Amino acid sequence: MADHSPQSERGPRPGLKRTKTKYNFFNPKLRDNSYPLGDAYGETQFGEIRKSEAWKKLAPENPELYPYLAHVKHLGNAWPHLKPLADFMETGTVPQRWELPKEEDSNKQKAKTIIEWMKKVIGVSTGDTKPTDLEAGNATVEKDARETPDEKLDSEKPKHPKPEPKDRIKRTNVTRLDFGTDEVKSKDFDKAEELKKDLESGQQESPANLEFRLFVVEDLSRDVIEILGSKLNIDPSFFRSQIMDYAWYNVRDPYRDPPSLNITARHRPWVQLRFVTARYYPTHKDFKEAFNLSQTFNVMRRPDEDENNQGFWDDPEAKIGISRTRASLWVNPLTHSPGPRIGVLLLDPTIDEGQPLWGHFPNWEAPPLSNENGLKRLPNSFKERFVHWATRKNAFEFPYPPDENAAATDGQASLLSASKTSIRGPWDDAQAPMRILLHMVCEEWLTISDYIKTRLSLIDWEISHPQFFLRDSDGGHNIDVATKKLHVWRRWVPLCREMLSETLDRVFNVPLIQTATAGGNKVIHDDSQHNSLPSLPTTPNIKDYAHDYTLLLSYMEEYQSRIDRLSTVATAFISIEDSRLSYNASRKVGLLTWLATFFLPLSFIASIFSMQSDVSQLEETIQLWAKVAFPMTAGIVVLWLVMVRFVDTPTFQSFYRAYFKGDKSVKKA
Repeated sequence: MADHSPQSERGPRPGLKRTKTKYNFFNPKLRDNSYPLGDAYGETQFGEIRKSEAWKKLAPENPELYPYLAHVKHLGNAWPHLKPLADFMETGTVPQRWELPKEEDSNKQKAKTIIEWMKKVIGVSTGDTKPTDLEAGNATVEKDARETPDEKLDSEKPKHPKPEPKDRIKRTNVTRLDFGTDEVKSKDFDKAEELKKDLESGQQESPANLEFRLFVVEDLSRDVIEILGSKLNIDPSFFRSQIMDYAWYNVRDPYRDPPSLNITARHRPWVQLRFVTARYYPTHKDFKEAFNLSQTFNVMRRPDEDENNQGFWDDPEAKIGISRTRASLWVNPLTHSPGPRIGVLLLDPTIDEGQPLWGHFPNWEAPPLSNENGLKRLPNSFKERFVHWATRKNAFEFPYPPDENAAATDGQASLLSASKTSIRGPWDDAQAPMRILLHMVCEEWLTISDYIKTRLSLIDWEISHPQFFLRDSDGGHNIDVATKKLHVWRRWVPLCREMLSETLDRVFNVPLIQTATAGGNKVIHDDSQHNSLPSLPTTPNIKDYAHDYTLLLSYMEEYQSRIDRLSTVATAFISIEDSRLSYNASRKVGLLTWLATFFLPLSFIASIFSMQSDVSQLEETIQLWAKVAFPMTAGIVVLWLVMVRFVDTPTFQSFYRAYFKGDKSVKKA
């Protein structure tokens, strides 16, 4: 939004309020109800549930068809961080999406509630057991944790009902991309059986000019993990890192995914990009539907309200939802495997509710020079947009200066022109999809960067002109509104810096070290370490993106410094406002004191004359009271005025400092 003056024709809206709907992140009831299955130090209910018949019946009818699931369960003893992946594969989703028991239930009742839900998974009759009181698409814990609106929305059939557990287990949304020498072909799979057959016959049916095959997966399920993991021999940690996303973990959380050392991560055949996306929701109901839609995902994702929709130019009913997102790319490390090299790209499902920020996604392909028919709008889904750009190889033909890439124009300027007989590393064949992924992720980062800049500029404008934007009903300035907005970005911006630093380290061989100098905000480069993907930065088309990501990191550093400065200004403004209010209160108390002093002579004389017992002589008493009381009151007022003027004189100030403050220099003078 352009810079608007507060004296615009629209004028201020002092009556604007945002109390119709609230969005509470904290609920004290979640302290105990967040761990109905046990915590990291004791899985009491989990152990009882895993031993139940309902849990055992969740296993496939033919275990021989699910060797990867058995492998992951076996690894859970020595690698505890893989236990959530095994539970995910057996139930179809993360434990947070299970039908959790009520807070007041006993431990046995909690386990029984989960067991009854598992019976519904396998279609076993639950008898007289009543279902838990849940809203469609929401578990009790999730519902309480996310929102408590002041006004209930009209009761109606949910737009995004909770999927059946069997549907979660079999969910398949996979696209196969064949990167050939001349073109890229795509094929979609919506059934796990078709995907399995394609993988089994793909090695024999591969065309001669095929150089790289990529399976793009949206959301995860038991069948998809089983097929890809067993057929391609993928490390289970690759899938484990995708199923959950938290900014931080409580010390009791049993599903914490421990971080990896750089020396370990750089030898993995997969890399993960974490980034942030944002969407605009016209009403609170749209945001609620978006959250309900996120509950239908198998992976743990959710939109979080930014609590900044109280600006002067904002729609009172609109909300902005921010989501943490992940994209993981695995490439087969085997060099001498038959057929083309295969990769797997895991993408998060996209929330269809609402609209992208500023109403559209940027089209970074060069516009045609002449009119063309059939130009279409970009798809809304992140996966569909990835497939769209992957099949348009011309979108990546960026010219390079001859002096910079004279040796690379014939060999490396083309993404997939190297001969299959040459010795190539695992990531050499994956440069085309990696470029698309880096470009799309950078596009999302630029959007969220502009949005943060917009919000911080609005907060700065509000603090600079509180009389227009922060006026409350009492005529004062509600500066707390601006400070609450700053606290939101105080949490988000460091997380964004962490994500960008991780990308620069893992992808572009640009490790970053936070230093204590320069106020703790300076980041220096450390070139002493190696990258986990050493072959990616060797080509110009890949390494050129490092500049954009480094620039984005510098934006986040500037935003963090700006937040600190605005917080200081807001704190100073609050102190000044409190001082002003205290001064006004003291002034009012002083006026009351002088008012009481003014009536003191009147009351004193009236008290003396009240000793007259003869009522018939009251007339003379009143006359005498007026002759004595009014002159005395006038004298006191005159004396007060003289004293007020005398107190400000230099003579009195010197006398006061000398005899009441103990200033010896004044006495000697």
